[in-house]
Amino acid sequence: MKPANAWLICYDIAEPRRLARVWRAVKEFGVPLQYSVFWARLDEAGAAAALSSIARRIDPRRDDVRFYPLPENVQISGLGRDVVPLGVDFGDPVLRRFRR
Repeated sequence: MKPANAWLICYDIAEPRRLARVWRAVKEFGVPLQYSVFWARLDEAGAAAALSSIARRIDPRRDDVRFYPLPENVQISGLGRDVVPLGVDFGDPVLRRFRR
């Protein structure tokens, strides 16, 4: 089995009710970084299940959801508030880079 990959999940949902449904679905497998941006570590089966779960909740003609794979040595810069809530890192080297 292929190892799990780190993913950046971003979405733009046109209708508030669908937005709330998508947010709850993504929160099941991801860590919120910004309002519509989440981080997740998913293997192939987990990514397929996540995509399927979200696909049932969106209107593909009006909404936009993207899964970006993150490399292990991703370089992340940030300004303002901490990107990841204090105490959250799951021991993951990719997620640790979101902390200043």
